[in-house]
Amino acid sequence: MSAPVGPRGRLAPIPAASQPPLQPEMPDLSHLTEEERKIILAVMDRQKKEEEKEQSVLK
Repeated sequence: MSAPVGPRGRLAPIPAASQPPLQPEMPDLSHLTEEERKIILAVMDRQKKEEEKEQSVLK
């Protein structure tokens, strides 16, 4: 699939409504212990599930 091309061969901006929601990058957890990583990943997973639940309620 190719991106739409705007004037002067530049990529045309994608309308905000069709852009996927921005996902934050996964933080670097390499400096943490295995236990600390598990805790943080569990919190991040719980947050993601809460956001998905909120989105389903809003629809």
